[in-house]
Amino acid sequence: MSWTRYAVYWAPEGHLGELGASWLGWDIHNSRRIATPEIEAPKARRYGFHATLKPPFTLAEGRSEAALSQALADIAAGAEPQLLGRLELRQMGKIWVMAPSDTSGISEIAGRLVRELDAFRAPPDEVELARRRGRGLTAVQEENLKTWGYPYVLSEFHPHLTLSDARVPEDVEAQARSFFAPVLDRPMVMQDVTLMGEDALGRFHAIESFTLSRARMSKAC
Repeated sequence: MSWTRYAVYWAPEGHLGELGASWLGWDIHNSRRIATPEIEAPKARRYGFHATLKPPFTLAEGRSEAALSQALADIAAGAEPQLLGRLELRQMGKIWVMAPSDTSGISEIAGRLVRELDAFRAPPDEVELARRRGRGLTAVQEENLKTWGYPYVLSEFHPHLTLSDARVPEDVEAQARSFFAPVLDRPMVMQDVTLMGEDALGRFHAIESFTLSRARMSKAC
C-alpha cells in the first residue's frame, strides 16, 4: 500500500491494545474496523489507539520506507524496554487520555526518534505551518515547529494514549474508568515501537513493530 505519511507510535498490543481498539473502533495492527466502538470519536479513531513518539510526517525526497524501517530497527535494537509506571486516566485540554505516571523513559525514546529520524522528514508546507500556528504556540513550540516540523516534541512532549475527540459525552470519564479498569493504575512497560503508515482516507496502519531489545541494566544497590 502507498502511504501519505509515516509516524512512529507506541501502539500497545495484548489486552491493553485490544481494549483500546474496541474503545475507538479501529484495530491498527490488523487494519480492521470494529463495528461497535465504545465512544464516537472519528478523529481519534483514524489515528488508532496509540501514544505518538515521532509525529506524522511526509517522507523526504530521496528517502525510502525501507531505509526508514531499518533506521527505526537500529534505534530499537539499542534501546531498553521503558518502564511507564501506572496508566492514569486524565483530561488533557478537551480530550481524555491515559497517561503514564513515569514519563522519563518514553520521553527519552521519543526525543531520540524525533532527532535521529529527522532526515526522513520532508518540511511541512505553508498550509500545515499556518494550521499549527493558528492554535497559538509558545516561543518554544514555534521553535520546535520550525526545527522539527511539530510543536509538541522534546520538552513539550507529554506522552499519552488518546481516548476521545474534543467533543465527548458528559459521562466519558466514568465510561472510560469502567471500560479500562483492568489496565488502569497497573504497572506498564513499553516493549516496542511501531512504524505507522497513513492511507489515502487518513487512517493509520501498523507497518512493522520493533522490539526495544537492549537488556535493561540493573542498578547498583
